Amino acid sequence: MREIDRIAYPQQLEGAEAKLIHERRGQIPGAAAHDETEDTRLPGDTLGFGLSGGGIRSATFCLGLFQALAEVKLLRRVDFVSTVSGGGYFGSFLGRLFTREWVSGIDDVESAIRGQNLPTTPAENRGWANRMFRWLRDNGRYLAPRGSGDLILLGAILLRNWIAVQVVMITSVLAVFVTLQLVRPWLDAILQLNGEGSRVAAFLICTLPGGDSVLLWSPWLVWLAPVLALVVAPTVWAYWLVTRRASDGAIGISPLAGVFVALLAGIAGAAAYRDMPWRFWPCVLVAVSALLTIGWWLLSQVTAPNSENLSPVETGNFSRTTLSRWLKNGLLACGVILGWTLVDTVGGTLYVAQGVGALTRWASAVFAAMAGLGAFGRTGLVLLTSSRGRQRPGVPASVLTWSAAVVLVSVWLVTINALSHAIASGFIAVDGTPTGFATAPTTKILGVDGVAVARNGDGFVLSAANATEPPCVAPAITRRIDPFGVQIFAVLLGFTFLFGRTRTFANMSSLHAFYWSRLTRTFLGASNPTRLKTGDTAVKETVSGDDCEGTGYWNWPRLHATAATSTAGPWKQGGPLHIINTTVNETMDARTKVQNQDRKGTGLALGPCGLSLGIRHHLLTDSDGSPAIYPVDGYRVFKSARENGRTPEPLTVGRWMSISGAAFSAAAGANTTVPIAILAGMLNVRLGYWWDSGTPPPAKPLQFGAKQWSPWVTFEALLPVQSALLSEMLARTRGTAGPLWNLSDGGHFENMGGYELIRRRLPLIVVVDAEADPDYEFQGLSDLVRKARLDFNAEIKFLNTPQLAGRIDAHTPVLPDSVRQYFGDLGSLRRGRWTDEPVPGPNGAAKQFAIEVDRSRVSQAHAALATIAYGENGTRSWLVYVKATLTGDEPEDVCHYHRAHSAFPQETTNDQFFDEAQWESYRRLGVHIGHRVLTPELFDHFQRHAPPL
Repeated sequence: MREIDRIAYPQQLEGAEAKLIHERRGQIPGAAAHDETEDTRLPGDTLGFGLSGGGIRSATFCLGLFQALAEVKLLRRVDFVSTVSGGGYFGSFLGRLFTREWVSGIDDVESAIRGQNLPTTPAENRGWANRMFRWLRDNGRYLAPRGSGDLILLGAILLRNWIAVQVVMITSVLAVFVTLQLVRPWLDAILQLNGEGSRVAAFLICTLPGGDSVLLWSPWLVWLAPVLALVVAPTVWAYWLVTRRASDGAIGISPLAGVFVALLAGIAGAAAYRDMPWRFWPCVLVAVSALLTIGWWLLSQVTAPNSENLSPVETGNFSRTTLSRWLKNGLLACGVILGWTLVDTVGGTLYVAQGVGALTRWASAVFAAMAGLGAFGRTGLVLLTSSRGRQRPGVPASVLTWSAAVVLVSVWLVTINALSHAIASGFIAVDGTPTGFATAPTTKILGVDGVAVARNGDGFVLSAANATEPPCVAPAITRRIDPFGVQIFAVLLGFTFLFGRTRTFANMSSLHAFYWSRLTRTFLGASNPTRLKTGDTAVKETVSGDDCEGTGYWNWPRLHATAATSTAGPWKQGGPLHIINTTVNETMDARTKVQNQDRKGTGLALGPCGLSLGIRHHLLTDSDGSPAIYPVDGYRVFKSARENGRTPEPLTVGRWMSISGAAFSAAAGANTTVPIAILAGMLNVRLGYWWDSGTPPPAKPLQFGAKQWSPWVTFEALLPVQSALLSEMLARTRGTAGPLWNLSDGGHFENMGGYELIRRRLPLIVVVDAEADPDYEFQGLSDLVRKARLDFNAEIKFLNTPQLAGRIDAHTPVLPDSVRQYFGDLGSLRRGRWTDEPVPGPNGAAKQFAIEVDRSRVSQAHAALATIAYGENGTRSWLVYVKATLTGDEPEDVCHYHRAHSAFPQETTNDQFFDEAQWESYRRLGVHIGHRVLTPELFDHFQRHAPPL
């Protein structure tokens, strides 16, 4: 492997894993002894399995597939298992089984995984394997195995967590709103709103629409004018002053001359029209804008870097960029003021018009409705969320999600704002409202305000009498700071700080804890002796021994070289090295601060010897327990304990498994969208995990002189809980820029589990694809092909039908005859009606679709074959791609299930409640495909013959 390739797979990482593989093989009866000098390289026949995401569907299918491997003694030949999401459910179950004391080796595991008695198990324990198998089947509905009872429990948990999140968010936002309400009397004094004849009050009440009858316009609107006049307009004007004759080719009169002309004209006009306000103030505004334009221009010149390496053109570009950034900030400030004005206007109107009693009823109705939405939030949001297998939401879905998000957040903010008005005024009515405000309109009689009756001789005469509309009068507004409001503000401020410093809240308030406990009890607890002894312990019960610490399951992290652990790694009993894949959500690039529009996340893989982040960042453990950081030079994410004084947060296997399966969350890697994130955050539909990586923050919280400082860094350091909640809700996760990383489903980065196996350049890779792909579009596979090319310079090419029937060399066929009929090109894996006659293709005749995919029909193959070419050094690997397909020769119960459920075996991942027939159909399909595709002849063939160059 070339030195440049060692960035992705450092030699130390390969050596550590090679040592564990040799140790693993040494535990297998009949395995050949190895040379100790070869421990630094992976064996030439290393075999790795990638198990895709797909929830309980993928876990059950993979169980059946590995049962077929175990039946023919092939499980012992698997060196690596790289899992994502649902594939990790089974992968963790398998790895935990290897660590059980009642399992003595690979023979026991191959028997137990098939539900058969273990050869070395005492007589009293011989029924455990069958109980373990039955446990997995009976808990196919692991989220609600007891039906309505568990659904009620889940609803109670959702309600409790939603209320807790709302308390934290409302307390924090209310503290900010009350702060603005408490400073408002001083702002009113500056604007002279508390005096008679105020022109600002007249503008708000008599000029703006509805100001004298419907809306109490917030005076914060007036503060738009200073920002526009002092920041926006001058920076726009100053941009055109950044010209240089030598570099920019400027000719004619300098733009600066026009600024001075405007300044002099403004001063002259102000002096000439001192007694004419409507002419005086525009002249003053022109003069001030011209003066500020010169000031902003000079400031952009001063802040430009003073370097001899910068040419005049580059210096000018820097000044223009700086002015554009200041303009952006000014416009952003205008947007914030305008948004706050609208919220404060509606909230203040609601409080003044309806009073405290109506406000209480309004708030109760709003939050009761949100609680009800939260109960069904996951189901509704899943229907609106784009998946890796589909295109982005269409226009109707996008409009719907944005509309729902805007309405929900607006109602929420207005309600809290109305409460802030009540608190600031001590729940006392505000004085100084317009005369006609909140009064009932005059009832019309025959279309007029009134009818006058007058006597005329012997009769009466009716005449219309329209009321004269009184002139608009702007009353003096009186706002007082109530001591009670100040006391409540102090309490809110205290609780905001206390809530914000309770770091565990961000994870405990999500669905992660419930999800983790159920997954751990179902898949890791299946082999727990405490459960197997009785056989009647429910999955809802907590039993010791289900989970295990990562320090025992993996060879990392070893905080101390001699630290004793309660369990041993799976390789100690001949088990494969288990790699769990997750995603670090990153919508904002940690270094460049650029919005990540594509991946929106980076893969984080936890293996037996350390962590791998993205392409080049690794945190390993030496034999003496000290960490090794890669890359050695240049920018690196991980820091050593000596540099940082902290180590990453150690998690259990169950935690990592559930994080890897956190499919639906506000932050969801490439699937992240702003409106869905807002809705998921408001309704607390969150499965992700905030992991303490042990890395230092990019800057000190109050290091204002540092260029990398930003208000968000300070906010994150002072109130990490609110920062985490807002990051998820606003889809503004910053990846590795800080100690807390937002982790979610590994499928949000790469869903096949093949990414880490390609990193290691294993000679034979098997990818088991059980993700939801009802129309067989191969989105997850295509994503793996693309990322392998971009990240590892590895080109994956699938063989077509003529190539599959060809030969590697003159005497060696590409595939053994025993499995040839079960392999095809990718098109053969689709299901539908096929043409009867061969259709000419680029490399010969091949059958192709005549019509669109038909889900009620079957496929022509179970697997496809590809070669992987790495870079330019000639290294090649085989990739066997196994897809959950039906060819029509499956057992009758499996075929019957397909006839009754046409989506099978690609039913939606939203269904995590498998009944007996559904669970057994997926398991038995896995057994069926495993026996036909993954045979000893296939593995022997590919381990003897490398792909042709």
